[in-house]
Amino acid sequence: MDRKAKDLIEDCRQRIHAMSIIHNRLYSSESLSRVSFKGYTEELLADIARSYGTRPGDVALVTGRR
Repeated sequence: MDRKAKDLIEDCRQRIHAMSIIHNRLYSSESLSRVSFKGYTEELLADIARSYGTRPGDVALVTGRR
């Protein structure tokens, strides 16, 4: 399989996983109309970091208002 096809498959996998994270968060929350965006983004970004093979602490997520 060529590199372009591999990249396309990986991109699709990451998108599907992002949708599964929000799906799980919606159905495990008390209300389907509310989900913690902060928790979702932290989980999603941690998963993205893992998918690129980074170790814990290699990437820092800074949140909050500036």
